[in-house]
Amino acid sequence: MTGRVLVTGANGFLGSALCRQLHASGVPVRGAVRNAASPIPAGVEGLAVGELGDHTEWRAALDGVAVVVHTAGRAHRRGRKALDEEAFDRVNHRAVARLADQVADAGSVRRLVLVSSIAAVAAERERGGPSAAGEVEGGEAVSTPYGRSKLSAEAALAARLSAGLPDWCVLRPPLVYGPGNPGNMRRLLRMVRVLPVVPLGGIRNRRSFVYIDNLIDAIVTVATAPGASRRVFTVADDESVSTPELVRMLATAVGRQARLISVPDAVLFALARAGDLARALGLPAPITSEALERLRGTLVVRTEALRAATDWRPRVRLADGLRATVAAS
Repeated sequence: MTGRVLVTGANGFLGSALCRQLHASGVPVRGAVRNAASPIPAGVEGLAVGELGDHTEWRAALDGVAVVVHTAGRAHRRGRKALDEEAFDRVNHRAVARLADQVADAGSVRRLVLVSSIAAVAAERERGGPSAAGEVEGGEAVSTPYGRSKLSAEAALAARLSAGLPDWCVLRPPLVYGPGNPGNMRRLLRMVRVLPVVPLGGIRNRRSFVYIDNLIDAIVTVATAPGASRRVFTVADDESVSTPELVRMLATAVGRQARLISVPDAVLFALARAGDLARALGLPAPITSEALERLRGTLVVRTEALRAATDWRPRVRLADGLRATVAAS
């Protein structure tokens, strides 16, 4: 990759790792964050853009930039915050539309890469369209404000950057894991380490994940690949596994034997509700209703379209990625 790269969300899990990788490769990197006090990786030029929304000012951050990678956004929320349609739309959709408008005027930008989410697929299905790229089996049956905001952001790019340069590319990852990962993978690892038995042995499903280094490789690939222009791709590791298989792999990485048992669904739901209550009281919860829904469901992500267009292949296998994740935790 040549030229300066702007990474938004440079203090986040994905954004900071991408900044470090680009800087280590000799690529000049500018990291956009909301607050000037936000920590960003060493060697990265930091620039604060304020809160994300309709009036975010991106022009200073875009000055002299060849490629933009947008990783910033409002992530999944729990409880009432998960239903805040306006907040998700403002941060995940309208801020991206504003960015696309100013990218079009910047003069130097060749491509804007949007890291979206596999959650956009449910919104796409509800609107009557097939998955835009790759094949997705399962996933959320009903769209969420988060997923709808991601799909709207994708549509904004297509509308505003419809011809010529700059162009765009969208990546839709499932759960991203790796050293320091937040969310469900961290909670599952805690269950494996803390619980005397893990009551998930009866689950029959398949799920795809993407290791953070594999996602970064995909971002770097589509940032310049001619075949990625104005395309939407799903991206994931090669393997999809059941939740019990994932527990066994995590246990192996921790260096202990998996202690799985099968329990009735009613017991799982009761445990999850107890976890919801504990979380509401500010207490640690090994499992919540949201986490259980994802642990029970199937989500298989295929990447044939991305591979055919760019020759991208995931370098890190799931077992190796889990070992690296555990080693750093």
